[in-house]
Amino acid sequence: MPEVALNKTFLESYNHLSKQKQKIVYQKVNKLAAGDINPGFNFHKLEREDCDPHFRSARISRDLRLILYQKGDTMILLHVDGHDEAYRWAHNKYLDNSNFNALYLRDTELESRKVEEQRQKNKGRSSDQPSLLQKQGLRQKDLEKLGLTAQHAEFLMAIADEDQFFDFIIPYPEEIKEALLDLCYGTRNMTQVYADLNDPGTGQQGSALESLDHKDSRRRFYLLQGQEEFKEILEDQDKWKLFLHPHQDRLVRGQYRGPVLVEGGPGTGKTVVGIHRAVHLAHKVYPARDGHQILFCTFSKKLAGYIREKVEELARQKGVENNIQVRGADQIINTILNQEGLEQGRVDLEGLQEIWEKVYLEMDPSEPLTFFQTEYEEVIQKNRISHLEQYLEVARPGQGSPLQPSQRRRLWPVFAEFMRCKKEEGLIDFEDRALILQQALEEGRIRPRYASLIIDEAQDLSSNKLQALKGLVDSEENNLMILSDQNQRIFRLTSWKRETGIAVVGRSYYLNLNYRLTREIREFADRQFLLSRPEDAHLRGFKSFMSGPQPVEKQFSREKEQYIFICQEIKRCGEEGIAAHNICIVTPAGLEKIAGVLEMEEISHQILRGEEYPRPGEGVALSTMHGVKGLEFQVVIIPFYNKIGRWLDKEEIKQDRWYCRDREGQVDCLRYVAATRARERLIISSIEEEK
Repeated sequence: MPEVALNKTFLESYNHLSKQKQKIVYQKVNKLAAGDINPGFNFHKLEREDCDPHFRSARISRDLRLILYQKGDTMILLHVDGHDEAYRWAHNKYLDNSNFNALYLRDTELESRKVEEQRQKNKGRSSDQPSLLQKQGLRQKDLEKLGLTAQHAEFLMAIADEDQFFDFIIPYPEEIKEALLDLCYGTRNMTQVYADLNDPGTGQQGSALESLDHKDSRRRFYLLQGQEEFKEILEDQDKWKLFLHPHQDRLVRGQYRGPVLVEGGPGTGKTVVGIHRAVHLAHKVYPARDGHQILFCTFSKKLAGYIREKVEELARQKGVENNIQVRGADQIINTILNQEGLEQGRVDLEGLQEIWEKVYLEMDPSEPLTFFQTEYEEVIQKNRISHLEQYLEVARPGQGSPLQPSQRRRLWPVFAEFMRCKKEEGLIDFEDRALILQQALEEGRIRPRYASLIIDEAQDLSSNKLQALKGLVDSEENNLMILSDQNQRIFRLTSWKRETGIAVVGRSYYLNLNYRLTREIREFADRQFLLSRPEDAHLRGFKSFMSGPQPVEKQFSREKEQYIFICQEIKRCGEEGIAAHNICIVTPAGLEKIAGVLEMEEISHQILRGEEYPRPGEGVALSTMHGVKGLEFQVVIIPFYNKIGRWLDKEEIKQDRWYCRDREGQVDCLRYVAATRARERLIISSIEEEK
C-alpha cells in the first residue's frame, strides 16, 4: 500500500480545472489513494525535462496529465493539467530538503530569474548605502547557515529596499522567508531563528516520507489517511484544514495545565487554531466515547453558525466523532438558564433604554446620560452592586477621574431608580443573564458540564460572560483556550483581562504571520488608528508575504456618483471571475438604500442580517460594520467611510474624558476590523463634507 501525500500546488492546479475534468481526476487519482496502481496510468519518467529525476507523469485522460514524485512506496501529488502545461510546470522544479530537513518544492528557474532581476536593480546603487541586513549586524555566512547559496546570500546582503527584499526571497520555503524577515526587522536574532527552524523530532536528510513529518514540511505537504479523507479534501479544498504553520500546530496539539491565551491580528489564523484544537481534543483528549462534551463559543450566533459548519467539515474529514457544541456566548447562557428554570426576567434592550431616558429626564442630573450608562455597566452591574454602601466601597480602576464618597452619594439615586424601574417591569439584559448563570455556578445550583471550552473573539465578551462560561468547565487540564485581538474590540469599551481572574501568565502566545491580508491592505488598516494607540503586543513582527494592489480611495460630491462607482466596481469584479459572494459592501450608513440601488442594477445581493453569513450563489454580501465581524471576502467595498463614528455625541463625550478616550478607540477598532475583512482588494469611498 503506497503512502500518498498532497502538495499545495496539486490542490491549486486541481481547483483551476473544469468540474468535468475534476471528476475525471478524482476517479483516477482515487485509485492511487486505495493503492490500485494499474497500467492504465501509464507512468513515465520526465526524461525530456530538466527536473527532479523522481518526477513521473501519469496519464489521467487523453489530454490530462498528473505530475507526481515517486520513490519507493511514497507518492507525492504535485500538479495536474493539460499535457503540455503539466510538462512546462515540471520544468526546473525539484523536491528538495532544506538545511533543516524540511521538504519543499524548489524552482531553480525562479531562483535564477530573481538573481538576474536583482543584478539589474543593483546597477547604479551606491555601495556605501547600508543594506537592511547590514543594519542588523548580519553577515553573509549567517545567511549561508540557513541554506542560501553564496551567490544568493551575497545579493540579499546588498538589498537596501524593503520591496526588493520581499521580491527576492519569493522562491524560498516559507520558514526561510519568515526567518529572513525576522532578521531583517530585528524581531529575532540568528540564534533564535536557527533554533526555531530545527525540528528535534525528525532526523537529518532522511527519506521523503520521513521528511514529510517535519514541522515545516507539514505546512505544504499533507499525508493522506485514506480514501474517504481524499474524497472529503477534493470536495472541499479549504487549505486551512490541511496545512498548519508549526506555531499553529503546536498550539493545536499542546498539553496545557490551565487556561491558554492566543492573541494575533486579523488573518493570523486564530479561529483556525480554535477549530483544529476542538477537533484534536475530540479525537485525542476528550472523546465522545468517554462521555465528554466540548464547547466552542464565540461572540454571536452568526459566527457560531459559520464556525459550526467548519468544525463539522473538519471532524468528518478526520473521521472524528463530533462531540463539539458551537454556540454564541449569549445563546449558550440563555439555553442553560432555560433548561435549569432560572429565567429571572425578559430581555428587552429597547425597553431598558426607555427606562434610562425616563429616569434621566425625571432626575435631571448634571452628568450626561452616557456617563450613567457606562458607570452602571462597567462598575455597578459588573460588581453586582445593589446598595449605596457597596458602591461607596467598590474600586473603579480604569474608569477615568476618581469619584469621592460625596459624589457617589449624589449619583446613587439615579442608579437606584433605574434598577427599581427595571425590576418593576421585569426587564434584564444579556449581561444580567451571565451574572445569573455565574451566581448559580458559584452556589452549586448548576453543575459544570463540559470537559473543555474554546472562546473565539474573546475581546468582545465581558469579564462576567467569560467567567460564567469558564464555570461550565470541570477539567483542570486542557480546559480553556481563549482567542483574542484587542485591536478588534468593537463591542466592548474595556478589556476582559483586568477583571476575569483567568490566569494565563506563562500560557500566552502570539500569532504574527498573516495568511489573509496583503501587505498593502494591512498597512492601510494599521493607519486607521487615528484617535487612539493600537494594542501592539502581538503586532511586533507582524508579517505578510502576500502583495497586491493598493487600497482604492475615492471621494465623491454626491451619493449618486458613489453608487454608480460601486456598481461599476462590482461588475468589473464579476468580469474578472470573482464570485459574487466573495464581494462585500460594508457600510456605516445607507444599507437599505444601497440594496435598492443594487436591485435597480439587477445585481444579485444578500443582506447579512441576524445569523446569515455569505454562501455561494447568494449574491454580493451587504453588511453593517458590526455585522461583518469574523468574516472575510476577496473584495471589500466600504462606502460612506467618513461617516464611521458619526454616532458619537461629541458634546456628551467632552464631559466624560474616560468615555471619550475609550469610545473613540472603539471607533478606530471598527475601521480596522472593516478594512481587514478584505483578502485581496479594498475599495474605500466617501462623500465630500458640506461646508
